[in-house]
Amino acid sequence: MSFPAYVRLGPLALHPHWIFESLAYTAGFYLYRRLRRRQGDVIESRDRWWVIAAAIVGGFAGSRILSAFEDPVFLADHWRQPQLLFGGKTIVGGLVGGLIAVESIKGLRGIRVATGDLLALPLALGIAIGRIGCFLSGVDDESYGIATRLHQLSDDALRVEEGSLYPALYRMEEQGLIEAEWRPTSNNRNAKFYALTRKGRRAAQAELDGWLRLSGAVARVLRALEQEA
Repeated sequence: MSFPAYVRLGPLALHPHWIFESLAYTAGFYLYRRLRRRQGDVIESRDRWWVIAAAIVGGFAGSRILSAFEDPVFLADHWRQPQLLFGGKTIVGGLVGGLIAVESIKGLRGIRVATGDLLALPLALGIAIGRIGCFLSGVDDESYGIATRLHQLSDDALRVEEGSLYPALYRMEEQGLIEAEWRPTSNNRNAKFYALTRKGRRAAQAELDGWLRLSGAVARVLRALEQEA
């Protein structure tokens, strides 16, 4: 299976991220409407729509604001380019922003009862469907793309944890072996692109030569042991 796994509709090839994100919103809203019809509501319709609007606005703003603050260095270097700063999204930021906005609007409108019961299941359903789109997007989703790509190219043989990969990349950048550049992607998200420097290419070739010598020596030893057995 190749990634991103585009959804084919006749001659059209649709990116899975947008397909499943739209499906997540649609399914979540449908489930909310169905639960509300079956269970009723603890607040009036007018207040409910205020709560929903606050959740949407707060979630939208929170997901992008927290995403911008995930990399303070990038934020400091590009604070005059909002199209780059706020191109990303994060689920945690969306949840926090939505919660703050909902509680604020409830305070303004004098709502004292819990209003989240009707939204809990639709929210969970929407997040689950959205994550499917992130998975099918693969490296193109910029979610730990390097580790995912290594996993794919090695046929599941290499599994590199993000906690060890990205500190290593930082050290290599400090040593001048690689250079990094933040650029917007086809999804209008921020992604850090790495490339070997001239020094890095020389070091990579030296490491490759050493690995080939070592692997060849090990192979010769193993063949000799098999012949003696």
